[in-house]
Amino acid sequence: SRLYMLTLGAPLGAPGKDKIVHRGVDENGRQWAVAQLKRLGAGAVRKLTAEVSFLRRAAAAGLAPQVSTELSDLPKGRLVTELCDGGTLKDVLRRQDGALRRDQQQRLVEILEALGGPSCAMCHGDLGNPLNYVEGKDGALRVIDFGFAH
Repeated sequence: SRLYMLTLGAPLGAPGKDKIVHRGVDENGRQWAVAQLKRLGAGAVRKLTAEVSFLRRAAAAGLAPQVSTELSDLPKGRLVTELCDGGTLKDVLRRQDGALRRDQQQRLVEILEALGGPSCAMCHGDLGNPLNYVEGKDGALRVIDFGFAH
């Protein structure tokens, strides 16, 4: 693992039930989202490994942040992904007076159809939570937290 080459900053948002996410900066100045499990055990690592599998598939389709294989260390409960620092869907709605732009609406529909419909190959499981959407540097919404995916 090259996680030692990341400088961790303050947590991004409130800690989740099973992990806490920090902003990390690598030696080149690139920023990352660094998720660390609160408790490390075989079951938690298995769950994180399954979550990463779903996350990678969604990222390949452009629906989720990219996973850094080089910086992540799943056996130690660390997951490092591209930082989408535009805030959550809730933050976006606050900034835009409660309304999404047309492109954001279309993107949300695309995500819901791909990861939430009855015919989808992979189901996210928690798309109703506005904290599970983040805005990337390009302004596009992406899905995070695949802990309930199947």
